[in-house]
Amino acid sequence: MNDLTDKNIAIVAMGQSQIDFHLSQTHSVEFDEVWAINAMIGVLPNIDKAFILDPMSRFLDTAAVEYPIELVVHDLGCSYFNNTIPYAIAFALWSKVAKLSLFGIDFTYRTNMHFAEAGRSCTEFWLSKCIDAGMQIEV
Repeated sequence: MNDLTDKNIAIVAMGQSQIDFHLSQTHSVEFDEVWAINAMIGVLPNIDKAFILDPMSRFLDTAAVEYPIELVVHDLGCSYFNNTIPYAIAFALWSKVAKLSLFGIDFTYRTNMHFAEAGRSCTEFWLSKCIDAGMQIEV
């Protein structure tokens, strides 16, 4: 894996605020890497990493690099993951990223409030750990 120390990373998921990522690109905002969450792999033209908990066959017909779960859990001392987004955030923390910009990570669904909230606390937990480590977070 490449060195991500002190890099500026955009994480883009399927929520409505993903539009802000597309706008940032039209305004020449630059990121060192762009990471897609699940189905965004089929939407974004140029991504550097994809974090996918859905069956890979839905998106790719090639082999994929597996998430280094044992290293991340061991080094960070925590295994609290309940959706795809915390895996990406924990990976950023583990990789010593300097700045995370979050797009489409809204946790709002008009028709299913319970589902919307199911992953929010885990995501907030990992963002808090990132902030404690000195990482800049932009939402």
